[in-house]
Amino acid sequence: MLFWKSVYRLMFIVTISVCIPACVGNKYATPVTEQSKATATLIPLFPSPEYTPLPTVVESGLASGIPCKPPCWQGVTPGDSASDVEFAMQRLRASGWAYEVKGGHRGYSIYPLPTISGSIHIQMENDTATRVYGNLLFDYDIGALVELLGSEPEWLYVVIEGGGCTSCEGYTLELDKGDHFHSPIHLLYPNQGLWFLVLQPFGAIGCICPEMRITSFCYYTPMSIEEALDEDRLVNLCPVSTRSLTKEDLTEWHGFGGGY
Repeated sequence: MLFWKSVYRLMFIVTISVCIPACVGNKYATPVTEQSKATATLIPLFPSPEYTPLPTVVESGLASGIPCKPPCWQGVTPGDSASDVEFAMQRLRASGWAYEVKGGHRGYSIYPLPTISGSIHIQMENDTATRVYGNLLFDYDIGALVELLGSEPEWLYVVIEGGGCTSCEGYTLELDKGDHFHSPIHLLYPNQGLWFLVLQPFGAIGCICPEMRITSFCYYTPMSIEEALDEDRLVNLCPVSTRSLTKEDLTEWHGFGGGY
């Protein structure tokens, strides 16, 4: 009888010693170790932008320089190594900015918001980032873009020139109507490694107006216009044209309004 009392007493002590840490608080159930602290600090979050995004914004940091200035995007700059890009993708996943980040050393696809049609892609070649590009509407028209970048486009590629538009005065943007024909204009910043696409409504052919929206972007390693046109580097990097480009195909920027 004394033996069984000893056994029961031992079982009671063991039960109490196990139950108390689990029942008193989680801080005892999952202790914070030095290793877990190091893991937590390995993936820092990007700082929150100091503005209130509009509901239609997919990526307002493309031109504003948050968290880094173009051609850097979310910590990725064309020319970065595969390990640098993967580290930036880890931080992007941890930040919660993107609802999905797919891919690996061959390239990445980032989907910012499930309710908006838009995606951003990072092209990798030989374990090196060669370009960052996307097809989406973000919260910048041409006027805001030029102001934020602090410089006008170095060159333009106007696919269809001329038309009935002679002035931006009274111009009304009608990109939301599907029955309007749109002609692309390419804004080229080769010395900064930037390319942006704008769509002209049918009634504005020949005009570049501040209210026109950017619909696509592409970042690449900065180069001169001669390097960009040599061996169709720019055409292969970004969807500038379905054919080869020469300098004669390009137009110099001369402000907003008609004459293109």
